[in-house]
Amino acid sequence: MTWMDKDGNISHVRGDDFSLSFTDFKEDDIPINWTGWNILIQVRESANSQEKIIDFKNPDDIDLSVEGVMLITKSHEAFNHTAKTYVYDMQVTRPDNKISTWLNNKKFFLLGDVAR
Repeated sequence: MTWMDKDGNISHVRGDDFSLSFTDFKEDDIPINWTGWNILIQVRESANSQEKIIDFKNPDDIDLSVEGVMLITKSHEAFNHTAKTYVYDMQVTRPDNKISTWLNNKKFFLLGDVAR
């Protein structure tokens, strides 16, 4: 199970496949056509850490095939880290190579495995 709260913090149950869908990405009230965009999401131990624990990038982990929608997935095998609070950021590179950070130092809660 994976979910995002109203503040942009993500919670994920270790042992589950990761799946999170963002909808309604718009510019000037028009859904974004993702052609030529690159998205990078990096999870780190802390805001000051340079070492990434998990990363998501398109096209492997981020599906941008639908305008205005970003579907992020990753297999449960990637989440073999200690259950605790990490931080993540989302960086986008537009087709004109302009780079923007859309989310920065948000919490990423990796929760313990659910008994199966």
